[in-house]
Amino acid sequence: GWTVKAFEDSSTFGDFFEALIEQLPQSSSITYADIPHVQALRSAYGKLTAAQKASIDETVYSKLTGVEDILMGFANEDVENIENMIDALPDVITLADKEDIASIRQSVEILPVIYLSMIDNIEVLEEAEYAIYDIEAREAAQEVNNLIDELPLPQEAGLEDKTAAREAYSAYTSLNDLAKTYVTDTNYQKLTSILEKIAGMERSIFKIDTVEEKITGLPEADSLTLNHKTQVVEARMLFDALSGEEKAIISSDNISKLQLA
Repeated sequence: GWTVKAFEDSSTFGDFFEALIEQLPQSSSITYADIPHVQALRSAYGKLTAAQKASIDETVYSKLTGVEDILMGFANEDVENIENMIDALPDVITLADKEDIASIRQSVEILPVIYLSMIDNIEVLEEAEYAIYDIEAREAAQEVNNLIDELPLPQEAGLEDKTAAREAYSAYTSLNDLAKTYVTDTNYQKLTSILEKIAGMERSIFKIDTVEEKITGLPEADSLTLNHKTQVVEARMLFDALSGEEKAIISSDNISKLQLA
């Protein structure tokens, strides 16, 4: 950091500014970490009047420009290395290139923001990254398509397919937006139709079990009293609400019991 004492010991603003420059590291110790200090000095220098700039010793000022040159030298070297790595990427990207692409991106992330615009072929890297993203999206989508292909047709699906259908749907929901576009519309419709059918079957089973339970809970006809009227009415209403297919599943004993109630 900067030493505030430098201002207290300076008789003029020029002396103060020189003192700040003098606090820059030696050339051999310069790193990207010094950029904020250098930028602050350069910004402050730009706001000086002509007279204030003239009061700064040229030798001291040259230390600031020297540090800037050193940093630019670092950047030129790093940018050249990055551009060379990007140029070395193949025209047709495959998953085999993923590690190299990630390594290049890491080098770009390390480069200070002020130098990023120096990379002339950064778009090539971005296109390569998207190619990897696209390949992985297609592969993930194909896995989901395979899971759905293994499911029976909706009209043939039953409760025994519930686990497989849910696993396929879970795999689908875990896909990113691009991958979802690679799941065929036919397969998506097939999956949702199967899930809707299974959900309908489960609702029917619940309704049927409820009716069976209500009827079973009724006394036999010869033991019924007016106190059981509410129970009988409720059982009849639930039974009447069933579809024809659902009514056919109710046990014959319970249907007879309800009729006699």
